[in-house]
Amino acid sequence: MKNLIIALDNMDKQKAKNFVSNISNSLNFENIVYKVNDLLALIWFEWLQSLFNDVNVFFMLDPKYHDISNTIINYLKQLKNSWFYKKVKFLTIHASNWEDALKKLMQAKKDLWLDNIKILAITALTSLNSWDTIKIYETNSKDTVLKLAWIAKKAWVDWVVCSAEESAMIKQVFWEDFITMTPWIRLQKIKWDDQQRVKTPREAIANWSDNLVIWRPIIGNENPLEVVKKILEEMKIPLSKPFPPREKGLILQQKLYSDNWEEVLKYIWVIYLRPKNWKYCKLASWLYSNAYVNIAILERYPRILQKIAFDLREKLVKKNVFLEENLEDYVILGAQMWSVRISSHLALALWIYWNSVYTEKDWDNMKLKRHDIDLKWKKVILSEDIISAGSTIKKMKKLVEEKGWEVVAVTCFWNRNGWESFDWVPLIYCYKPPVFELYYDEDTPLENRKNYPKLPENAKVSIKPKNEWKDLVESMR
Repeated sequence: MKNLIIALDNMDKQKAKNFVSNISNSLNFENIVYKVNDLLALIWFEWLQSLFNDVNVFFMLDPKYHDISNTIINYLKQLKNSWFYKKVKFLTIHASNWEDALKKLMQAKKDLWLDNIKILAITALTSLNSWDTIKIYETNSKDTVLKLAWIAKKAWVDWVVCSAEESAMIKQVFWEDFITMTPWIRLQKIKWDDQQRVKTPREAIANWSDNLVIWRPIIGNENPLEVVKKILEEMKIPLSKPFPPREKGLILQQKLYSDNWEEVLKYIWVIYLRPKNWKYCKLASWLYSNAYVNIAILERYPRILQKIAFDLREKLVKKNVFLEENLEDYVILGAQMWSVRISSHLALALWIYWNSVYTEKDWDNMKLKRHDIDLKWKKVILSEDIISAGSTIKKMKKLVEEKGWEVVAVTCFWNRNGWESFDWVPLIYCYKPPVFELYYDEDTPLENRKNYPKLPENAKVSIKPKNEWKDLVESMR
């Protein structure tokens, strides 16, 4: 059953008492919950005991906490020590507290036996439009909501708070029973509003919102009881339309947030596996393979580049690559061509974009070009897109060591070789595919041949596989 949350903010004590008593005596609807902001709850805590002791009402505490985990956990402890916690159904916190803090909060809730309280993770405030979220989070409102909902999901937060515009989208990307709380519902559209992403009750329910938070349309009405009755009736009307099918763009988002790189790559046709009688692919290392990844297609999607960068960043941190707090001591060194994009996004994710350098090939020689960074005593993170035989990384590492710098990590998106380290330096990667076949021919440099077999006679070779739909579909079976 859906909950209707009525905000009591900006009401004095006596008006709130009359309002709640009137609704409780007139309506038999157990899922009405009253929202109070944090300041109001602190003022009312003791007074509420006598105010609502004889009325069976429940509350949503809305402090919208955005603080260190210890502060939030102490809040929970204070709540548990009060008589009031049994009356609380919901408590809000910002999803942008990040995953680790949210996990600590959920563990504290479990340790304190606060099972009656649902923790609600706020995504993007409804007062923000896409221009606002771009300025703050560097993504539009929909992508921002998805990213913050994903953080909440990974931390196993109970529910999420989003506008009614994004409720169905969240369910399509994650799962259909991902419970949403949608604030700032309006009974009708108005020209001026300090809220940007709003819907009517029926629109919100049609967009698969589970719980509605309403304030101004009820409190500001001359007959609030009638408004509540009307909203409750709308909430009871079953939806005739089924759950909407996933839009094409949302299928990609679903793959991105699944943390399954192979599903992402196959969906956007980046992995090409050789069907029968098809050509072998010639790699940059002059080896030949039964498979190919089209990194150019992969990097058309800024969201994917960002996901790569943040994935690498998390793994660099877990590998203790950053032993010092001062990130200005580090440099991201990318090879030429496509890996420059990944290296620049990684530098941005590490907030050292001013220390992003790349190489260029002058025939067979690799050189550092066009940079004005003092690289003396820097720690270098080598960045590549794909590592097969590792010939480019070897040249980059040699170039760095000749200058007396220290290579502290090697990163790549696609680790075809399967290494976990590179010349005793940790190798950090996003995706390690199943072992592909690798072959050499007469043109393959000796240092790249290793123990690979020779390319079969009369084999057909392609510099890059053709982007033909039938071949791609066949190759992905």
